[in-house]
Amino acid sequence: MDPARGSVVLQMLILGATMAVMDTLYELALVSVLYRMRDRLVRNQRFMAWQSRISGVILIALGLRLAAQQR
Repeated sequence: MDPARGSVVLQMLILGATMAVMDTLYELALVSVLYRMRDRLVRNQRFMAWQSRISGVILIALGLRLAAQQR
């Protein structure tokens, strides 16, 4: 942000809008690719088993973190 180039607020709004548009385009591309791969992945038993394991480990880790957290 450079005040010599104009309003800093306007610069921040432009930066924020640019980031929002770029992130939306990225997410749409990611969803489009994964949607096309969905049937193949769901039918793959090894993938589904690993997905289940990874999801379980993440949930257990989050639960342990929550339990260990001081109030």
